[in-house]
Amino acid sequence: MATQKKKTTVISITIVEDIAELRLLWQHYLNQQLDLGVIDAFSNAETALRVLPQRPPDLLLTDLDLGPDRMNGLDLIRAAKLRLPKLRAILCTHQECDKLPARAFAAGADGFLYKSDPLTDLPHKLRAVMAGEHPVSARAATHLVRSLQKPEPE
Repeated sequence: MATQKKKTTVISITIVEDIAELRLLWQHYLNQQLDLGVIDAFSNAETALRVLPQRPPDLLLTDLDLGPDRMNGLDLIRAAKLRLPKLRAILCTHQECDKLPARAFAAGADGFLYKSDPLTDLPHKLRAVMAGEHPVSARAATHLVRSLQKPEPE
């Protein structure tokens, strides 16, 4: 009797990160996962937006700050989701700000991570987003709670 192999569904990913070393690190690490595959990697949002409709991924992993005089990751997520409503997106940044996680989710992000989070957590967070969850790093959760607990100016 022949055994059937279970077919693995590969989650397609587009990375947008202006730091080449980090972009390549993420691409290499994620491509080592059996169920994840980077189909495109860009250094800026403008190029990504031109290509996304032609090669739509399941998930967009983007940095917030993509360089001076460039569209940022929040604007990229908003624009990409207008073109591709089923697209999932994670914003990843080094910037610490109480309001930033809430702004990311308001822009349409499905997850929020810090670049200093362990690289080994990244595949799990991507899978969680594709399962309908909204993962955040522990520090991002703290910032999100702080932003929600601050009294609104009257």
